[in-house]
Amino acid sequence: MKVLILTPYFDKPGGVAVYFSSLKKVMGNNYEFFFRGNKSTIRSSKVIFQYILDYSKFLIHLINNQYDIYLINTSFATTGCTRDQVYIQILKFLNKKVVVFFHGWDKEFELKIDKYNQSNAYPLKSFKRVDSMVVLASEFKEKLVSWGFNQKIHIETTVVDSFLTDGLIPRKIWNEHHNFPIVFLFIARIEKEKGIFEAVNLFRELQNQLSNKQLQFKIAGSGSALDSLKDYVQSEMITNIEFLGHISGKEKKDAFLSSHIFLFPSMHGEGMPICLLEAMAFGLPLVTSIVGGVKDFFIEGKMGISINPPEALSTETVGKIQDLLSNLDTIQEISDYNFQFAKENFYAKEVAKRLEDILKETI
Repeated sequence: MKVLILTPYFDKPGGVAVYFSSLKKVMGNNYEFFFRGNKSTIRSSKVIFQYILDYSKFLIHLINNQYDIYLINTSFATTGCTRDQVYIQILKFLNKKVVVFFHGWDKEFELKIDKYNQSNAYPLKSFKRVDSMVVLASEFKEKLVSWGFNQKIHIETTVVDSFLTDGLIPRKIWNEHHNFPIVFLFIARIEKEKGIFEAVNLFRELQNQLSNKQLQFKIAGSGSALDSLKDYVQSEMITNIEFLGHISGKEKKDAFLSSHIFLFPSMHGEGMPICLLEAMAFGLPLVTSIVGGVKDFFIEGKMGISINPPEALSTETVGKIQDLLSNLDTIQEISDYNFQFAKENFYAKEVAKRLEDILKETI
């Protein structure tokens, strides 16, 4: 089976680039990549010219190469669907097998499709011609089915980079000593919709309620809300918070290894937040909102605690976290469970094998 995968360049930020830069390390030589879009991280005002250039390059590539199946990776959003409907039309005109993988899901675009009854209009009309689809949450699949998509729709996950998982073993999360700080970790873009202000306020409340415990909060990432977040922490005199900035590679691995609880009260329209999968791979219990595809696998109590971000400071939420922090045996059980679950479901080899099965089934 020879496969051509359409993706953005691997050095661009975003879930698709991370997904395939991870899988490429374990994929065979029968997988090839066609990179579309510009290499710059700056959005160009001349995007239409980039599209035309990419379509031309793609046609030339098709003339010179033959594949059994084509995998188009995109986002369910105005931009992604408008751009990639052209690739679908080209491939279906040539009677090729096509799989579409929606990595992102824009709720506003979904509402627009519903409001104006556009599920049978372009660009979505082109997507109804593909042979199978992949999404990151059952709710996305249900929405597509309700719009009349009748091809096979698979539910998949994102992936944890093998660089992070190489050499990982189950950990004794408390390191067998008692005079330790309990370290909370947040790794994501620093944006208000990611729930970072709710996370900081929750951490402050936990410090007030658990004055007999040493608590720390490490915040990693960059984004448009970073400066205002730092100002807020300073003005509110919230102590024991460390800003790590954007981290990757060994720094990221060290951050997970030196932390005990992963805090992620996101309110964003997530597909499958890779930071949660990474945290589980390192055996961290989760304190998280149940967004996107997370609700398809999250088990309350076994993987951690689910919270509703607007109620992050409620007596119930704070109480649940206090109970968790007071029971080290439970934390260790959750750590062991999350480590094993991630190993069986989110490691690159496992994800690559499932994707290969989907492609073979579609052929």
